[in-house]
Amino acid sequence: MRNRAGRVLLSLLVSGMLVSGCAVAPAVAPAPPAVVTESPAPPPAPENPPTPEAPPAPPVKEIAWQVQGHWGPVLTEDPEGKAKKVVVLTFDDGPSPEYTGFVLDTLKAEGIKAIFFVNGQAASHPDLIKRIIAEGHTLGNHTLNHENLTALSPAEQRHQIADLNADLKAITGQQPYWFRAPFGAFNDDTLAILDELGMQLLNWSHGSGDWMDVSDGYKDPAILIQDVLSETPRNANMTPLHPGSVILFHDTLRHTSEGLPEIIKGLREKGYSFVIPQPSRS
Repeated sequence: MRNRAGRVLLSLLVSGMLVSGCAVAPAVAPAPPAVVTESPAPPPAPENPPTPEAPPAPPVKEIAWQVQGHWGPVLTEDPEGKAKKVVVLTFDDGPSPEYTGFVLDTLKAEGIKAIFFVNGQAASHPDLIKRIIAEGHTLGNHTLNHENLTALSPAEQRHQIADLNADLKAITGQQPYWFRAPFGAFNDDTLAILDELGMQLLNWSHGSGDWMDVSDGYKDPAILIQDVLSETPRNANMTPLHPGSVILFHDTLRHTSEGLPEIIKGLREKGYSFVIPQPSRS
């Protein structure tokens, strides 16, 4: 009897546990979806940010230099130029197929402009004439045959000057303005012809002496350098270096082409700069 009562009690306990295990759990409300706010992506940085432009440099004032008389020196009325020491480099008797190119190379490397007074052989070397103009130099007339003009008639002088003008204009498209008399010799007829042709005479105020003391067409360039830079000439045939000097060289000489770099260096060390005179004719 006691065992039966125990089995009934055990059966009731198991039944209660099954009923409670099968009960439905209360429903749980789902969580609201998360709201994601996306920020706009920043624009990509430029690969090479632009460099701010520097303000333009003020224009360099160009000072006008004028030849005094027929021989120089060159001077200026501009107050900003009166304290400057300047020279004009000029080269005669070319073009020379041997040495003019070396002279042009040096001038280009140094950033200097010069005046080249050429003779009639210019027609045989148009490439050199064109190079002189292309590199910013000034072309001058030194007559067809380098004759002493004072020994010629007015007609002969005109032939020497005007015919070379025609040759040079055929090569460059322009007539030269500057004229240099061979040996520096001229007369009233020369000046009248130049006036008629709209040209200006420019001889020199400082001879380099590159034609002096030459043996077999050559001399020590060191002597030439000394003579050009000297303010106290070594003999009466030499001229002193001075402000405004119009310096005479010959681009037909080897020692001139060799000495030119040191001459330029020495002039700069003495405080000189290099100019081209302005035409005096309107």
